[in-house]
Amino acid sequence: MEEAIADLFEKLNLNDPSWQKYFSQITESSSLESIVWASWLLGLANCLQQRFAPAKQLIEQELSRRAQLPTSWTNCPHCGTRLHSKGMRDRQIQTLVGIVHWQRRVGRCPNGCKGSQVIPLDIALEIRSYQQTSLELVRLGCLLAIFVPFETVTVIIERFIGIKLNAQTIWSWVQFWGFQGMSHLQEEMAKLASGKEPTREIISSTLTEMPLVIGADGVMVPMRPHNGFPHGSIKWREVKVGILVRLGHHLNRKGREIVRLHQRRLVAVLGDIDALQSRLMLEALRQQWQKAKTVVWSA
Repeated sequence: MEEAIADLFEKLNLNDPSWQKYFSQITESSSLESIVWASWLLGLANCLQQRFAPAKQLIEQELSRRAQLPTSWTNCPHCGTRLHSKGMRDRQIQTLVGIVHWQRRVGRCPNGCKGSQVIPLDIALEIRSYQQTSLELVRLGCLLAIFVPFETVTVIIERFIGIKLNAQTIWSWVQFWGFQGMSHLQEEMAKLASGKEPTREIISSTLTEMPLVIGADGVMVPMRPHNGFPHGSIKWREVKVGILVRLGHHLNRKGREIVRLHQRRLVAVLGDIDALQSRLMLEALRQQWQKAKTVVWSA
């Protein structure tokens, strides 16, 4: 029987050493559940490889094409001498379709000025120095972390995408981009206080015709008594929450008119009503509340 399964592995081109664990699980499992689970994981791994292989190849070809384009070198920021190419250097990064490899030109000052290294393609691709993970994967991890613990995020990503991460990595992503988001919010709040309104979202004329409802309320949430430490009794604190939504009317299958929510935007803050008010006004300006024909306040 094991020989038959081994033959099937060869026919399906499943001889990758990393998949041999599934072979052992299938042949050594005692229950139907464990056999099905191991077989499902094997099938998923094979499908992911077959599905992502063309995408990975396409990405690498496109990056190679861009790397071969002529490069316009700038001047050294220290001595003003024109930078010189030091040839192609390898680069790799983890993405949703696996680890992508390519080469790109690296430029340095011929006078050896410290900190003069420039990689134009990395700048064009918005890749930071020493960045190991592409932002679409980081964004997925951060979004999942909103709903489930970090450890669960790693399990979901490994099971459904085939990429192994650890909880500490997810935590660091959330911390970094959370800090970036808060910094951006503080900048916008400061601009609003000085009289400069934020960039407005593009809203269709259909949405503009709909009534805009702005509501606010408070909810009690359990928090740690000391920041960064899990010990101690839970401390309940109130989070102020605001919502902005457009109300649209539609007919269901039975011909009855129902209300549907559009352009939903949420604002929340751990603070008093004054802290919520400024944030709610910021989002209302983004949503162009002045152009709404009807504005309803609910609290």
